Amino acid sequence: MKPPVVVAAAFVMATTTSRTLTTPPTPPTPPKKRKALEAQQQKETRKGSLPPLVHASVPPHTLFLGTQPSDNSLKYDGYYLTNANAFWPIVGDALGFRRDFYVDGRGDAVNFVRPHLLHDRKLDYSGAVDLLTAKGYAVWDVVLASDRKGSLDSAIRDASFNDVRGFLATYPSIRKICFSTGADSARRFKRAHKAWLDQGAFRPFRDDASRAVFGDLLLRGDDDDDDRDDDGDDRDDDRG
Repeated sequence: MKPPVVVAAAFVMATTTSRTLTTPPTPPTPPKKRKALEAQQQKETRKGSLPPLVHASVPPHTLFLGTQPSDNSLKYDGYYLTNANAFWPIVGDALGFRRDFYVDGRGDAVNFVRPHLLHDRKLDYSGAVDLLTAKGYAVWDVVLASDRKGSLDSAIRDASFNDVRGFLATYPSIRKICFSTGADSARRFKRAHKAWLDQGAFRPFRDDASRAVFGDLLLRGDDDDDDRDDDGDDRDDDRG
């Protein structure tokens, strides 16, 4: 269904003597003022990112990549801080805690999340980060900076990207990248690092979601054994 059409109509009113009343045209904005307004608007919508989370002494084995921090995350300087974001509830269920940090005065999980939480142990943001990174997980984002109104990934424009390749060179222990915000962050990563990916540095998992984004990067001649670690365990089992 097509969206409704909004028509801006200018009505001309006539008096009984047929004189027409018209609205004077709006004078154009002076060039200097217009440039200042454009610069201010760009400043308000240009948004950055956060430094990666990685443990000081535990080598990471998995990197969680999001797209770009939300306005809440940038305001409060932490990852996935929007109250309804599912990242920390899922991590907490896996690692034995529940999130105890919220924004905008909230003191507990949102209604649709609360019934599904598995643990009573509560951790603040610092404690949750310490536990996650101590288990060998690192957290970062694909986008370094962009012009974005609001927090939606679909609003991202003119993006620059984090040096994920350099990060993996610094932490060669990382054997897996998981896109915590789904296909959008994965596609942006693919576009940003196309030349690197074309070198065959990665192999997608054999699930439909991964193949939908990275299927063309499958290495020639890979077989079922490629999805197993050296100890024979299925790699898909610990995707986090």
